[in-house]
Amino acid sequence: MLEAFFLVLFGIGSSQEDFTNPNLQRTKISVESSRTRNFINYAEQKINDEIEFKCFDELMQRESSWRTKKNPQYADNPNSSAYGIPQALPGEKMATHGHDWKTNPITQINWALDYIKDRYSTSCEALEFHNRKGWY
Repeated sequence: MLEAFFLVLFGIGSSQEDFTNPNLQRTKISVESSRTRNFINYAEQKINDEIEFKCFDELMQRESSWRTKKNPQYADNPNSSAYGIPQALPGEKMATHGHDWKTNPITQINWALDYIKDRYSTSCEALEFHNRKGWY
């Protein structure tokens, strides 16, 4: 049981027991929520402006609910080639920020922040565009 807990904790548990044992499921969900919170905290520190962070957070919530490949549901859009926390279209665009763009939320966040800065100047302007068009 302890070994299974550590496998889940470090995100490498993949046995059938992970999905059938309710205790492990709760642990996995808790760990995933904690990881997601860490990624959100990273973005908040990187932005370092409360209002801009709120806009960025809202935008990422709308796009993917902060889902990554390591989260319970993938942020792979089945209706397009959009991918990751920022729903980059196509997802391969994020390779400019790292070869690990598919699995590393930090790479995805860094790409999103640079994309927003280059295209909209601020997260709030990107959110305003999203409010008008439904995408950014």
